[in-house]
Amino acid sequence: FIIDRSGSMGTRPSWVGGGTYYNLLPTVKDVLTKDEGVIDQILGTEGNNNRVAYISFSDKSGTNSRGWYDANSSWDGEGTPRNPSLKQRIKNLTANGGTNWTYAMMQANELLAGRGNTENDVVVIFMSDGAPTYSMEYSYGSYREYGYDGSTTFPEYRTEAVKVVNNSSALKNAQFYSVYLEDNVYSGMNSFNDALQIPHHALVDGTDLQSGLDEILDQVIPEYKNVTITDVLSEYVEFAEDPQIKVTKTVGNHTTELPKDEYKLTPGDNSVEVTLLNGGALEDGATYTVSFKVKPSDKANNEYATNGYNAEGDPGTGPTSAGKKGFYSNNSDQTKVSYQIEG
Repeated sequence: FIIDRSGSMGTRPSWVGGGTYYNLLPTVKDVLTKDEGVIDQILGTEGNNNRVAYISFSDKSGTNSRGWYDANSSWDGEGTPRNPSLKQRIKNLTANGGTNWTYAMMQANELLAGRGNTENDVVVIFMSDGAPTYSMEYSYGSYREYGYDGSTTFPEYRTEAVKVVNNSSALKNAQFYSVYLEDNVYSGMNSFNDALQIPHHALVDGTDLQSGLDEILDQVIPEYKNVTITDVLSEYVEFAEDPQIKVTKTVGNHTTELPKDEYKLTPGDNSVEVTLLNGGALEDGATYTVSFKVKPSDKANNEYATNGYNAEGDPGTGPTSAGKKGFYSNNSDQTKVSYQIEG
């Protein structure tokens, strides 16, 4: 998140200063940090692989970056906040100073460059209520902030912020969302978004911030629905007399067996098909497993007596299988997972 905390974002009556905007920063803080709010939706529960960082910005001296936070540092095993430092830091933000988009983008580049090896999708959500009133220039070997009076904007301030994003190796592959918080700043934020030359960028109406951020989350956090696991046995195994078919869900270090009314089971002579949650969306951060008991088939017994085992367990298949000699228990050509992605 890149969060504008300049003076105009603060709490004030709507009639002060002739403007129509007020209480924007409190609104941003509430939407991000409330229970089941945006941060909770991103981090989910323990075991979630998402990470969150934020930059709060005004002028250069009022700009700070914080990260990275993950679900494991924010929740305990029961889904209760354990270390609420991310939310608390955002709640503690105050509004003051001018607006330096360029320095905010420089900080975003630096923050993301430190996570260059991540396999996660990179998403940047830039929220602002006004035009930039400062920018940065390179002088005598370093960058310095410059501006007219801290409240006046010039087109080059926006252009220089755009250049930082377009020239950033860390930001070029990000999904970059520019969220305007007031109707009267639509034009400036639209010009900024239009000038971006990165593959994935969009302008988002944040005048109803909850709705705007929900729109973004619907795109970047997909739901997996109609998930069906089909496991077809190989010729070397057959179901035990009591196969004890079970479906489990693991979140963090906690594994529970799913009630039978939460999935559809279709057994066959040599296969098991399970539709998870009756077609509903999988829980974020959860791992679902189908297990059952098998026994060696006559073919396996005969081949072992003649030639011994013919395979070795693949990595990640558990301590009784991985790296150990045996026979494959699944028909790899027919065993599959099918699903529908929404988002």
